[in-house]
Amino acid sequence: MKKNPKHYGLVMIEMVVSLFLLLALTAALMSATRFFGHANRQQLARQQCIAAAQAQLDAIAFGGSPLSEQDMKQLWPAVTCMVDKTPGLDVWQKLDLYTVNAKAVVHGREISIQAKRYIRRQE
Repeated sequence: MKKNPKHYGLVMIEMVVSLFLLLALTAALMSATRFFGHANRQQLARQQCIAAAQAQLDAIAFGGSPLSEQDMKQLWPAVTCMVDKTPGLDVWQKLDLYTVNAKAVVHGREISIQAKRYIRRQE
Protein backbone atom coordinates (compact mmCIF):
# COMPACT_ATOMS: atom_id res chain seq x y z
CA MET A 1 0.00 0.00 0.00
CA LYS A 2 1.30 3.40 -0.97
CA LYS A 3 1.26 6.24 1.52
CA ASN A 4 -0.24 9.44 0.21
CA PRO A 5 1.93 12.53 1.02
CA LYS A 6 -1.23 14.69 1.28
CA HIS A 7 -2.19 12.83 4.47
CA TYR A 8 1.01 13.97 6.20
CA GLY A 9 0.15 17.63 5.56
CA LEU A 10 -3.40 17.12 6.80
CA VAL A 11 -2.16 15.55 10.05
CA MET A 12 0.25 18.45 10.54
CA ILE A 13 -2.56 21.02 10.08
CA GLU A 14 -4.76 19.10 12.54
CA MET A 15 -1.92 19.12 15.09
CA VAL A 16 -1.36 22.88 14.72
CA VAL A 17 -5.09 23.62 15.07
CA SER A 18 -5.34 21.33 18.11
CA LEU A 19 -2.36 23.02 19.77
CA PHE A 20 -3.81 26.45 19.05
CA LEU A 21 -7.15 25.49 20.62
CA LEU A 22 -5.38 24.01 23.63
CA LEU A 23 -3.34 27.20 24.11
CA ALA A 24 -6.47 29.39 23.76
CA LEU A 25 -8.32 27.32 26.37
CA THR A 26 -5.33 27.45 28.72
CA ALA A 27 -5.09 31.23 28.36
CA ALA A 28 -8.83 31.60 29.08
CA LEU A 29 -8.52 29.38 32.15
CA MET A 30 -5.55 31.36 33.47
CA SER A 31 -7.41 34.63 32.96
CA ALA A 32 -10.49 33.33 34.79
CA THR A 33 -8.34 32.00 37.64
CA ARG A 34 -6.64 35.37 38.01
CA PHE A 35 -9.99 37.22 37.99
CA PHE A 36 -11.50 34.95 40.64
CA GLY A 37 -8.33 35.21 42.75
CA HIS A 38 -8.60 39.02 42.77
CA ALA A 39 -12.32 38.86 43.60
CA ASN A 40 -11.61 36.38 46.42
CA ARG A 41 -8.93 38.63 47.97
CA GLN A 42 -11.26 41.64 47.78
CA GLN A 43 -14.03 39.68 49.49
CA LEU A 44 -11.60 38.57 52.21
CA ALA A 45 -10.54 42.20 52.78
CA ARG A 46 -14.21 43.24 52.98
CA GLN A 47 -14.90 40.56 55.60
CA GLN A 48 -11.83 41.59 57.59
CA CYS A 49 -12.99 45.24 57.55
CA ILE A 50 -16.43 44.21 58.81
CA ALA A 51 -14.90 42.07 61.57
CA ALA A 52 -12.53 44.87 62.63
CA ALA A 53 -15.32 47.47 62.73
CA GLN A 54 -17.62 45.19 64.72
CA ALA A 55 -14.80 44.35 67.14
CA GLN A 56 -14.15 48.05 67.74
CA LEU A 57 -17.84 48.69 68.44
CA ASP A 58 -18.04 45.67 70.76
CA ALA A 59 -14.91 46.78 72.63
CA ILE A 60 -16.43 50.23 73.16
CA ALA A 61 -19.82 48.85 74.19
CA PHE A 62 -18.49 46.29 76.65
CA GLY A 63 -15.10 47.68 77.68
CA GLY A 64 -15.63 51.42 77.43
CA SER A 65 -12.77 52.08 75.00
CA PRO A 66 -11.75 50.95 71.50
CA LEU A 67 -9.08 48.34 70.88
CA SER A 68 -5.51 49.63 70.89
CA GLU A 69 -3.69 50.24 67.62
CA GLN A 70 -1.28 47.42 68.49
CA ASP A 71 -4.13 44.94 68.99
CA MET A 72 -5.73 46.02 65.73
CA LYS A 73 -2.49 45.55 63.77
CA GLN A 74 -1.97 42.14 65.36
CA LEU A 75 -5.48 40.93 64.51
CA TRP A 76 -5.97 42.66 61.14
CA PRO A 77 -2.62 43.87 59.76
CA ALA A 78 -4.07 45.14 56.46
CA VAL A 79 -7.00 47.05 58.02
CA THR A 80 -6.97 50.58 59.43
CA CYS A 81 -9.81 51.79 61.65
CA MET A 82 -10.93 55.26 62.69
CA VAL A 83 -13.47 55.76 65.47
CA ASP A 84 -15.64 58.89 65.73
CA LYS A 85 -17.97 59.72 68.59
CA THR A 86 -20.89 62.16 68.41
CA PRO A 87 -23.50 62.83 71.06
CA GLY A 88 -26.99 61.54 70.41
CA LEU A 89 -29.80 63.98 69.66
CA ASP A 90 -33.49 64.10 70.58
CA VAL A 91 -34.60 60.70 71.88
CA TRP A 92 -30.98 59.50 71.73
CA GLN A 93 -29.69 62.14 74.19
CA LYS A 94 -28.41 59.65 76.75
CA LEU A 95 -26.46 57.75 74.10
CA ASP A 96 -23.38 58.46 71.99
CA LEU A 97 -23.20 57.51 68.32
CA TYR A 98 -19.96 55.73 67.50
CA THR A 99 -18.96 55.49 63.86
CA VAL A 100 -16.13 53.16 62.83
CA ASN A 101 -14.57 53.45 59.38
CA ALA A 102 -12.46 50.43 58.43
CA LYS A 103 -10.33 50.47 55.28
CA ALA A 104 -8.06 48.05 53.45
CA VAL A 105 -6.33 48.24 50.06
CA VAL A 106 -6.27 45.19 47.80
CA HIS A 107 -4.67 45.28 44.34
CA GLY A 108 -4.85 49.07 44.30
CA ARG A 109 -8.56 49.10 45.13
CA GLU A 110 -9.71 50.53 48.44
CA ILE A 111 -12.28 48.55 50.41
CA SER A 112 -14.15 50.71 52.94
CA ILE A 113 -16.73 49.70 55.54
CA GLN A 114 -18.62 51.98 57.90
CA ALA A 115 -20.37 50.65 61.01
CA LYS A 116 -22.41 52.69 63.49
CA ARG A 117 -23.88 51.96 66.89
CA TYR A 118 -25.50 53.94 69.67
CA ILE A 119 -23.87 53.17 73.01
CA ARG A 120 -24.89 54.36 76.49
CA ARG A 121 -22.77 57.23 77.75
CA GLN A 122 -20.17 56.42 80.37
CA GLU A 123 -20.88 58.68 83.36
